[in-house]
Amino acid sequence: FNQVVRVETYLSPEKLIGHLKRLETALGRVPNFQNGPRLIDMDILFFDDLVLDAEALKVPHPRLHERAFVLVPLNEIGHDLMHPVMKKSVGELLSTCDVSGVTMVSK
Repeated sequence: FNQVVRVETYLSPEKLIGHLKRLETALGRVPNFQNGPRLIDMDILFFDDLVLDAEALKVPHPRLHERAFVLVPLNEIGHDLMHPVMKKSVGELLSTCDVSGVTMVSK
């Protein structure tokens, strides 16, 4: 089950990702191999129009445009949100992505 949430924060991107990682641990995430299955995964997809390429954090998320399971729910809350590097909206990115097998689940 994927849920995309739009939030406002006073935290910097680096402080926010640190907070999110602490929350993941508190919710039961345990370290495993890269891209392996996990109980919870919180990422920063966009941070306003920021482009950040640091070792610990890349914004926008480097693979969001390839992931229908991210784009489908993101499209629900930010169809016109622009990718600051690709200069395409979330809707445009979604239109070029294979969405077979992705369905929205409501609570």
